[in-house]
Amino acid sequence: MRVLERWRLVKSMRDGRVASRLAAGLGGVVLLAACGDGGPEATPLQREALDVLIDGEVTGGEHDCLVEGLLASGVPAEAIIEGTVTAEQDTALTAVTLECVEDLSRIPSFVASFIEGAALEGVELTETQARCTIENLGDPAVDSTAAIAGCLTDGLGEAGGGERYGDDPVLDLLWDACEAGNDQACDELFLGAPVGSDYAEFARTCGGLVDDGTGGRCFDDRDPG
Repeated sequence: MRVLERWRLVKSMRDGRVASRLAAGLGGVVLLAACGDGGPEATPLQREALDVLIDGEVTGGEHDCLVEGLLASGVPAEAIIEGTVTAEQDTALTAVTLECVEDLSRIPSFVASFIEGAALEGVELTETQARCTIENLGDPAVDSTAAIAGCLTDGLGEAGGGERYGDDPVLDLLWDACEAGNDQACDELFLGAPVGSDYAEFARTCGGLVDDGTGGRCFDDRDPG
């Protein structure tokens, strides 16, 4: 459950939804504030928890931000160290990580969680593909749909622009994720598929879940948040 939550949070981190959703989902705890200036010092136990949470190198500013976020989240350091955090607590910790660490692709545990979460959504990623996807999702100047498609072609060859499932390995991955219930993958499939193709029709109906879908709006129209 927790790796799936991480995948979904990263997938939406730059689409204009994350700030409001995290603020609501964390019960009003402000985790998206400015970080690092004059914040409280971490206790030895909290530093150990941060080492568990982030198993890669971070800058001084990122570390200060993580300390403040950990304190604001109210998640016990012991639970992080012992691996007993609840799904809600893990969501809070993931929100802190997303806000504080500029390049999540350099954090091995986060990349591993991203790969596991993608697999639960029906998308099999190599480590290279996962790092590439995370990097591009984290860059607001990048067309994420096109960039992700480029990441997914790594090791698969170029997209072929086929008409039906099996014709295009990139679109097949998005189809699989859409069929598994990932509405954002349905939207990406619709935007990337040839007009009138089986790919486009499958995506238009949000993976066969709606009859009158307009295409490209599964995430907005079906998302309960």
